[in-house]
Amino acid sequence: MTEFAVPARRRALWMVALACLVAAVRIGVLKSEFVFDDHLIVANARASAHPHGALSLLAAPYFSGKNYRPLTNATFHGTQRAFGEAAWPHRALNLALHVMNTLLLFALARRLGASQREAGLGAAIWGVHPLHVEPIVGLLGRGDLLSSGALLGAVWIAAGRDSRHPGKGRALGIAALFLAGLAAK
Repeated sequence: MTEFAVPARRRALWMVALACLVAAVRIGVLKSEFVFDDHLIVANARASAHPHGALSLLAAPYFSGKNYRPLTNATFHGTQRAFGEAAWPHRALNLALHVMNTLLLFALARRLGASQREAGLGAAIWGVHPLHVEPIVGLLGRGDLLSSGALLGAVWIAAGRDSRHPGKGRALGIAALFLAGLAAK
């Protein structure tokens, strides 16, 4: 049975259930204060508020000064500008990215031929597995979450119905997500 043969309502229910499950299991991270290198990341986001605007983020080094992660830097900067220096907005964005990645994994498994139940259970295990706490709690994990989402999205597009004859739109989508993954990590 293809991913499109299952009624849209049942597929949507699985996705809502997955999102609620993962959010319910991980919601406690929003109460956490900054840990480890988080203070350095927030300080770097504050320091990267150049008068030249958002484009200056493309030239800003990652907080250690040795890496180049413009997409990740931009998300730190944007969160800082929108919400100030509180920890919970950063954690909420990381949690939202993790939920998105769980849903992308579900959609990819369906596209690759897994049944609704197989895809849902696999994505649920992946979404609530204790291994995935660190990227949500520690701000350093934002790059992992962003690059994982870009990779899952690119593979989902590549595994589409007519994957042997990709059109220009599909090729551009894959390339854009590949570049986003590189810019995140």
